Amino acid sequence: MSTSELDLTKMFSSVTDVLRENKTSLNQADDYNHNHGDNMVEIFKMITQAVQEKQNASPAEQFEYASKLVQKENSGSAKIYSQGLANAATQFRGKQVTPENGLELITSLLGGAQQSQAQAPSGDAFGGLAESLLAGFMG
Repeated sequence: MSTSELDLTKMFSSVTDVLRENKTSLNQADDYNHNHGDNMVEIFKMITQAVQEKQNASPAEQFEYASKLVQKENSGSAKIYSQGLANAATQFRGKQVTPENGLELITSLLGGAQQSQAQAPSGDAFGGLAESLLAGFMG
């Protein structure tokens, strides 16, 4: 069983690339204002930059920093993913992110989105996010 740490900058960069490729379909799945794909690309670009800026910090500190940056954005999507990052910061306190516990990270990030059903995109968009996160883990 491997316990190697995942490169969070590389992982979130990969997720951003997958989201960028699927932005149009994610926007179409957003029944409210059709911009969730655009927002997700921008949010995950911010997350990537945040974890890169704090690359020598623990994953919990990286997620906490990213959460604070994302929370400053004005979109409902940003508030949702900021909460997911805060969940991840709590979940990964004292831990590294590895292939073995990567599902915990996905669950934490999606947990923020699931807590806000009024602003959340349709189930198809959630599936798209889960697929994007998994693709990021697979590199």
